Amino acid sequence: MSKMKITTLLLLVAIIYTVYAATFTVTVESALSSKFIPDTLDINEGDTVTWTKLTRHHNLKQVADSKSIKQVPNGIYSGPVELANTFSNTFRKNGTYYFVCEAFVECCNMRMTVNVFPKGQTRNTNNAQVLSLSIVLIAIVLLLQI
Repeated sequence: MSKMKITTLLLLVAIIYTVYAATFTVTVESALSSKFIPDTLDINEGDTVTWTKLTRHHNLKQVADSKSIKQVPNGIYSGPVELANTFSNTFRKNGTYYFVCEAFVECCNMRMTVNVFPKGQTRNTNNAQVLSLSIVLIAIVLLLQI
């Protein structure tokens, strides 16, 4: 393999890995226990989180900290309980984000935390990393065939 091919390959891998943003899914458990699954999520800037199974009983609002129930002004909000369904948000800024379900935070302590790390910083092992690695490996195989 030529030096030019190797350089191109390494550059492509670096670009794909840096640019790739992942999507994570959080499910709302409603049966016997009202909770977000998972209740803690580690992601990178640019990643998207989609909350599914938000029903007429569950929604999502951003609060100031792990004990708060008051919504952050201009914070992330899926809308009133009656309107909620599936909701997505792309996190553009690193930091820790706290969320509650308005209807079930007081009775059931229905909360979750999203930890957003700077782009390129390693997040915890999860399906998104496996998918990201798979994309890089596919790119390598394709380049090797050129």
